[in-house]
Amino acid sequence: MREAAVSIGESALEAMGLEPLLALGREAGIQELEGIRTAVDMGYYEVPREATAEEVAAELELDSSTVTEHLQRAERNVLTRVLS
Repeated sequence: MREAAVSIGESALEAMGLEPLLALGREAGIQELEGIRTAVDMGYYEVPREATAEEVAAELELDSSTVTEHLQRAERNVLTRVLS
């Protein structure tokens, strides 16, 4: 897992299955995007949850507080976009 935020292009987002994030902007931290995709894939957003933040963090080999922060940031960005 890379620690730095980087600018990634449309093809990289598409390859990661994150086309919907293109509407939120072209610049994103690679960890945040990987965190979102992993959380969705693991069932973090299912009701009831199929994975905890700690489990997502373990999969990404990151601290759970880092993953929680990335997911909160992503959620804020999506909600801001939808509610604007």
